[in-house]
Amino acid sequence: IYEKGAEYCRLAARKAEKAASLNGAITYSEKRIACLDKLPQDEDVQRKIVDARTAVGLYHIQMNHHVEAKEAVDPIVDLALELGYKRRVSQIYSIMGSYWYLAEEDFAKAFKYLEDALKIAEELDDILSLANANYWLGLALSLDCEYERALYHMEKTYEINVAANVLWGISMMKSMIGVWVYDLQGRIDLGYHATDQALRTAEESGDILSKAWAHNFHGYSCYCKGFLQEAEEYLSKGIGFCESIDLVAHI
Repeated sequence: IYEKGAEYCRLAARKAEKAASLNGAITYSEKRIACLDKLPQDEDVQRKIVDARTAVGLYHIQMNHHVEAKEAVDPIVDLALELGYKRRVSQIYSIMGSYWYLAEEDFAKAFKYLEDALKIAEELDDILSLANANYWLGLALSLDCEYERALYHMEKTYEINVAANVLWGISMMKSMIGVWVYDLQGRIDLGYHATDQALRTAEESGDILSKAWAHNFHGYSCYCKGFLQEAEEYLSKGIGFCESIDLVAHI
């Protein structure tokens, strides 16, 4: 019964993820872990536990819940290494890297994790691992004022989402590039154009997550342009979307 429950929860989490309902994906993935913990701990089950805990961590970092993400993967770091599960090791390192610069502000430790994550992802040519490593390394570089290097890595993740036709991912990456590269560089027109595109794509996607990001990021770009009334309107809508899905970091 626990094996069937784990599989049901895995499929339900994937369905929620495709709809950009990350809170739902987290809930089902945590239930999957609870089922797997009840089974005999052979290697197959251990790999599934690594899968499930890594998935929870990845969902959490997309919501900017970095402490919760690290807590999800802490118990499986050594296990993933022992199993030689390189794909998950790369993703775990991305989670750890994002935690160390966004929660602890330890950029040296963060860059080590993220560069290792990217190296493994490139060796494996694994799309999900590449998307995550490039994204979190790009944001770290932006916060370190390395904007051109940040743009290079963010565009890699954007291109992956375009190739997969993931509209909410396309929108979120346009938002990121618009604000975390162009606006912070002072290239305000490019930033405004990018976040406007992100907003249009979010509306096409229809999910709340990318709408929350797009409204907040475009509101910031409007503020940078001096369009204060428009900025207030977009940011107010963005707050409403964020509150509805507990996207605390963007409120």
